[in-house]
Amino acid sequence: MTESGSSPDVVIVGAGLIGVDLDGPGWLRIHDGLIAEVGGGPAPSDCRVVAVPGGHLGPGLIDLHLHGGFGVDLMAADADEIDRLSRGLTSRGVTSFVATTYAAGREETLAAVRRLAAATGATSGADLLGVHLEGPWLAPTRAGAHPPEFLRAPDPDELAALLETGGVRIVVHAPELHGAAELRRSVRSAGAVVAIGHTDASEAIVRVAIDEGASLITHLFNAMPGLGHRAPGPVGVALTDRRVVCEVIADGAHVHPLVLDLVWRTAGADRIAAVSDSGPGVDERGRREGALVVLPDGSVLEALPALDDALRTLVTATGAPLSELWRTVASTPARVLGLSDRGRVDVGCRADLVWLDSEQRVGATWVRGALCFADPARSGLETPRFPERGNTR
Repeated sequence: MTESGSSPDVVIVGAGLIGVDLDGPGWLRIHDGLIAEVGGGPAPSDCRVVAVPGGHLGPGLIDLHLHGGFGVDLMAADADEIDRLSRGLTSRGVTSFVATTYAAGREETLAAVRRLAAATGATSGADLLGVHLEGPWLAPTRAGAHPPEFLRAPDPDELAALLETGGVRIVVHAPELHGAAELRRSVRSAGAVVAIGHTDASEAIVRVAIDEGASLITHLFNAMPGLGHRAPGPVGVALTDRRVVCEVIADGAHVHPLVLDLVWRTAGADRIAAVSDSGPGVDERGRREGALVVLPDGSVLEALPALDDALRTLVTATGAPLSELWRTVASTPARVLGLSDRGRVDVGCRADLVWLDSEQRVGATWVRGALCFADPARSGLETPRFPERGNTR
């Protein structure tokens, strides 16, 4: 329904609705950027109809962990570059993301976090939700692609300055480092998520960290000891402790498809947050190997696929229903961040939506009800124009 003189609501028809119990395709009505109504059968007649050719319409994808993309490095990006990335992400079905840093010097890290915090909520494409600090408080023995010279133990003053920006949403730490317990207290007091990653910690130390509020495991299996039958380590705890959500880089390369299936069968959709861990795609330190950029020692510097690739990889690896796997890229990441306004096709949620065709390829993406991406060949919809940056849809 619309008020007299106002623009008509939009109703999307023709697709199966993810997470909505209907027998066949349904329809979804958008009003003022929110999902106003969902149903089956005839759609409302007083709306502007947007018809898609079958496929699935679901909540927009939420990437908790990416360092860049489309040639943009988030550690060095200015406002225009951040916005360019946000627009590019909509072509991959991503409607919200957390900008992830890497280990660097104190001043460089603080400057990057300030830039990203200033851009939070002001992008014209995918919604920038804040900053994910991956580093510098990581174990030197598990540096991975992070420059080891910048890894260090937590410093209360440095952490306080970063948290004071108001933009930090996730903080990764190695729980065996001196000062880790104080870090956990400070991060939780600031309302941010404590994550465990890049660690050599024992099972016992990981359990203490979870007891003290850690709730996210950074890219499970990567940059940590493997699962041992006598030394289960971080992986064993992560797979069995219901209090934590496991990030998984679901590209089939960081974690073998067989192991992705094992994680799925063990943890399930509500404890898996698929992430891209993507980078800008250009880095002189590494060489391109398929979908990865690899350092000379074999460490993976960055992944190039986006979150829609992860969803397709999980479908192939697990054989699970698309409707269940979709939770790993939408509702579970939203819950990690404490967001109740997105991640589901439900009345009252933001109309952050993505349409996938029968091959599970992105054909259209809406952010807060605005069409931000369309592939005319797949969806039949016209390519949209982006709103001006800072437009609060």
